[in-house]
Amino acid sequence: MESKCDNHNMVYVKRIKSNGSPLVNKQCFECGEHDAKAYKLIEVGNFNIIPTFREDLKEKFYFDQRDIMIKNMEDKKNLWFKEYYEPYLNSDEWKCKRELVLKRDSFLCQSCLTTKATQVHHITYKHVFNEPLFELISICKPCHELITKIDRQQND
Repeated sequence: MESKCDNHNMVYVKRIKSNGSPLVNKQCFECGEHDAKAYKLIEVGNFNIIPTFREDLKEKFYFDQRDIMIKNMEDKKNLWFKEYYEPYLNSDEWKCKRELVLKRDSFLCQSCLTTKATQVHHITYKHVFNEPLFELISICKPCHELITKIDRQQND
């Protein structure tokens, strides 16, 4: 069984060296592959909002590749959501991004422009886990539910 995916989705990730100093690498969030290059903090912006290096991704990649464990695309989506996306939404990195987006949009839903925004919506998941703030918008719960429903119908 291969240990690498076909198309790496490399994103900046933070690590802390044994001496306590910060280190930035790039890691594929599909298979866990990472480069050995250390990037300068100035290249990545705010160290605190980039995702943390994930040691566990190689194991999860092996698990994801087992046909017996994932019978269809819906199972794969559910696994991705539970194992990767939910923990990300509970991370300090996401909470910081979420707050910045809500403040930028003055806590106003960018869909209806009439209701207080309480949620943040990904316009695209292309850069998920390392998304630039322009790919995120503030949104109210009813608009978010409607957009999610429409998106899911289009993907079926």
